[in-house]
Amino acid sequence: MSKPHIILSRPQLGENIGAAARIMYNFGLQSLRLISPRDGWPNKKAATVSSGGGSLIDNAIIYSNLNDSIHDLNFVFSTTIRSRKYSKEVFNPEEGVKFAKKLIKEGNSVGILFGSERAGLNKKEIFQLEDSVKKKGLTCVLKKMYWKNNLVKCDIVVGKGKKSYDRRQDIKERDWKRDQARTLKSSLKNK
Repeated sequence: MSKPHIILSRPQLGENIGAAARIMYNFGLQSLRLISPRDGWPNKKAATVSSGGGSLIDNAIIYSNLNDSIHDLNFVFSTTIRSRKYSKEVFNPEEGVKFAKKLIKEGNSVGILFGSERAGLNKKEIFQLEDSVKKKGLTCVLKKMYWKNNLVKCDIVVGKGKKSYDRRQDIKERDWKRDQARTLKSSLKNK
């Protein structure tokens, strides 16, 4: 099974990139993408802090912009600490992870996008993300908004709707399972 790609947009300090690589290494994540690191790349401080995640640092792919970094992904989860006015559904990180696992199991390539340490994703990046996904026939959904350290944080999911034949198949399977459960329940009652 594939794993999600971690995308850091405009990371400021090499040490933070190294810390992210170390965490990724500890959890078995293998793909690190960087968008315009402030202190340039490669960065010795990132390698020093990565402690075991050196291969992630060595294999990190550098992009100059957001669109290039997500061009090959089917779904992108993004986070920001800036308050946004979206009237979209919100979900918690546990539900997001379950959803990501399901998408990956279905063969989709998934990315998790983080903004800079200072301010998260800016308005321009969020609009770029929305424009990019609209071109691919995808949609952005705000899944969770919450307070942390006197800042509002948002989790945004980018996804693609199901084809009508996929929906029909899911409905067929759901109805079959419901009928099966009813039959089992009624047979247990009759005993």
